[in-house]
Amino acid sequence: MLDPKAELLPGSDLVHLGDADHGTGDPASVVESSGRLAVALAGVGEVAIGVERGESWQYLAVGRRPTAMLSSLDNRRFVRCEY
Repeated sequence: MLDPKAELLPGSDLVHLGDADHGTGDPASVVESSGRLAVALAGVGEVAIGVERGESWQYLAVGRRPTAMLSSLDNRRFVRCEY
């Protein structure tokens, strides 16, 4: 932090999860499986599924505050919600 022009996140990418027609909030967990990403959006009770670039996201309502996910060996995803 001594250099104010230093690259703070080298090698990282910014992924846009929402847009003006579909707001998202509070990403809590990310799972990658078979080249696709699943992002738990705790602030809106959804999971966004897609790829990093070139595809629009699909949104699944999963319940209140999804906070943790994992993917099994058969590429099924599991979501944990807080109530």
